[in-house]
Amino acid sequence: MATPHQSLPDLPPPATQRGLLGWLRENLFSTWYNSILTVVIGYWLVTTLVPLIDWAFFSAVFTGEGPQSCAPEGACWIFVYERLGFFLYGFYPEELRWRPDIAFLLFAITVVPQFFPTPAVIKKWLAIFGLTGLPVAGYILIAGGHFGLEPVATSRWGGLMLTLILAYVGIIAAMPIGTALALGRRHANRHCTGFGPALRDAHHSRYLRGLYRILAGCPADNDFVHGLGDAATLPPRGRDL
Repeated sequence: MATPHQSLPDLPPPATQRGLLGWLRENLFSTWYNSILTVVIGYWLVTTLVPLIDWAFFSAVFTGEGPQSCAPEGACWIFVYERLGFFLYGFYPEELRWRPDIAFLLFAITVVPQFFPTPAVIKKWLAIFGLTGLPVAGYILIAGGHFGLEPVATSRWGGLMLTLILAYVGIIAAMPIGTALALGRRHANRHCTGFGPALRDAHHSRYLRGLYRILAGCPADNDFVHGLGDAATLPPRGRDL
């Protein structure tokens, strides 16, 4: 009498096809040229990153009295520590740096919730404040001259503070200009018929193409950005925006 067939349990895949070895074989050593490229890049990383990490951290000097405390074989972070305020604020008076700190705290409160699950009504009012109230409050705080605040000339602004201010002002200024471009291109009433073709031709200028990129990089509504011009209606050189 024939023995009934019994299925044997499935065997696990070979060790070279699972775990770390399997991942390395599939992603880094799948072919001979991938293997050579992996070895070359690995050698470059070891010979470059290891000395760099050692120079930047392990052999570096973080505290001391001055340049005489630094070691030639490592980075000298004493200079960065001593000049950190200059890197952040430029020549802004040290005793008044609490004012830009408050301005950038308001900026963080306005922007950060936009990237997290937050009620839409809160995002809406924060966005309105960011476009209207924040620039005014930030200018009053940083420039001074109002409400008893000591004025600080713009020639004393600098560092990361000035970089962020210029970036934010550029974004805010681009919003109404981009809106005007969108209305001029898409609106067909009698007030815009002569202006619309000029705006279409203006897409060839570097200046207005730069405004497109500024707006596209903003955390704005996609419909607003797309409203500046559909790819189908843009001239050929405008489609690569």
